[in-house]
Amino acid sequence: MAVLALVEIRAESVQPVKEQLMQIDYVLAFYELVSQFNVAIMVEVENDQALFEF
Repeated sequence: MAVLALVEIRAESVQPVKEQLMQIDYVLAFYELVSQFNVAIMVEVENDQALFEF
């Protein structure tokens, strides 16, 4: 069963991070945040354990 997760990431420069992450197959969406973290990605992975592998 696939798992959807929202992952928050702190990045000094958002644009290079966005360009790299959007090339990855399991990244479904990319959000720029106004919070402690700069960006968030929505990912779809095979199981809970896969969240800790990337």
